[in-house]
Amino acid sequence: MKLKYTLPSNSEEITLQQYIKYEQIITDENFDDTFKIYRTVELFTGIQYDHIKHLKQSELDSILNHLKPLLNPSVQLNKTFKYKGIKYGLIPNFSRDLKTGEFIDLDIYTENKKWLEVMSILYRPITFERKGQYQIEPYMSSHTDFKDLPFTYFIGVAAFFLTLLNQLAQLTQRYTDQEIQKLMILV
Repeated sequence: MKLKYTLPSNSEEITLQQYIKYEQIITDENFDDTFKIYRTVELFTGIQYDHIKHLKQSELDSILNHLKPLLNPSVQLNKTFKYKGIKYGLIPNFSRDLKTGEFIDLDIYTENKKWLEVMSILYRPITFERKGQYQIEPYMSSHTDFKDLPFTYFIGVAAFFLTLLNQLAQLTQRYTDQEIQKLMILV
């Protein structure tokens, strides 16, 4: 049986919705490795689950080897991007501009891995732009359908926040160590 399929040629062709499904597949402890592999191949090639067993092992390996670097891209933070004809911007200054409602919703959606909603809070349509500065629409609620957005935008902003959190943790540890040393001198 000869199966026809297409593979994404680069990471930009993998949508955020596909990535979310992929993440759900690979992190579910109820699934065995074979099921995870078949579902991953089905997700990114369109080959029906029951037909994957008809692939030659070398072809299956080739598909998986092709997908691996695409699912682990090296990406940068994109502060702005165009999607479906609309230019979106990341909240310009988190320390100054993040509102309580945004923070609460980000916390809830992040904890529940609702990445589409997280992206719609972080990135909103730009209402004004000049000389590299911009303003975005006010936050009302999760509002934008980013399911077809290339997942690399999500990976970029997630990596940015992980780096920021790690730096904050290191600074906090250094500060704590310095305060302990000051206390030790007083004792």
